Amino acid sequence: MDLGISATSGHNGDDEVTRVTVENPGKALAFFVHLKVNQRKSGEEILPVIWQDNYFSLLPGEKREVSAIYAAAALQGGESVLSLTAGT
Repeated sequence: MDLGISATSGHNGDDEVTRVTVENPGKALAFFVHLKVNQRKSGEEILPVIWQDNYFSLLPGEKREVSAIYAAAALQGGESVLSLTAGT
């Protein structure tokens, strides 16, 4: 399933806040959309992350914005990258 995803990140004190927009341009339900924040360099998942919402479904044509908050130190001076999985 091809979902559109875009994100912006910024600092808020000792935390990093990533705002993610996920869009389902297809004609089928995107079931259990799951987002993860990973370290770009190592590819390892950053934990813990407090998600505004996760494991959600998107109807065809639907768009949802969610945010993630995690310790900026978890990036170890690097950048983050998002990964996404969804079922149909």
